[in-house]
Amino acid sequence: MPSLAPRREQAWRAASVSEAERLDEYKRAARCDDDTDVEEPGIDQRCYIPPGIEITGPTCEDGPAIAPLWFRFRVSPQAAWSDWEMLVGWSCPEHLLPPVSIEDLRVLHIAPPDVAVQPADELLVNKPAILHTLADAQAFDTEIAGFDVEIVAEPFAWDWAFDDGERFSTDVPGEPYPSFEVTHTFVTPDQGSVVRLTTAWRGRYRVAADPLHKWRTIDGRATTESSSEPFDVIELRTRLTD
Repeated sequence: MPSLAPRREQAWRAASVSEAERLDEYKRAARCDDDTDVEEPGIDQRCYIPPGIEITGPTCEDGPAIAPLWFRFRVSPQAAWSDWEMLVGWSCPEHLLPPVSIEDLRVLHIAPPDVAVQPADELLVNKPAILHTLADAQAFDTEIAGFDVEIVAEPFAWDWAFDDGERFSTDVPGEPYPSFEVTHTFVTPDQGSVVRLTTAWRGRYRVAADPLHKWRTIDGRATTESSSEPFDVIELRTRLTD
């Protein structure tokens, strides 16, 4: 969970209180800052840095490392300032954003897609039934740890189960007739049969406060369950007549 200190820093900067009236201050600075011309207890510490070595912080995915965040306060405009205290050490831009987990995706109300079987109502034994469903992404606006977050759930795998005990998985949702992309053939008659579908969803998200407005991947998968309308599987028999 990201620290709240950077958000308090942002609010402090946005308030634009005059320097004379401030009761608190934030500053970004490296821990080793041997500037003898500036007295800032807490930040200005004597640290040995070998010649030619530059303190740059960690390597980050989304941009340059962010220097440590320091804070100091006073009880009134006439009082002395406290020593600077480090609230957050070196960090990366992505560390300031809330992590979004697979549980955040699973609690969303992802609508299960309908399951279509063709032909409807009655199927013939030993004839392939066409199966298909929708593969539309679903978008959600939510709030996580005080951040506005946009999440998109996308279906990517489908598991089909049948009342005759058969089941299989596909990486396509199927298409209506005349496509035979996804089919199943029943070999025995049945009444009130249904096709049950488990759809697997992956997620991506972006945080409104992210200056890069970058889409990020949610690790893991969510699933939904749905089923077709009941149908009968019938057998046509030929009858000899005189």
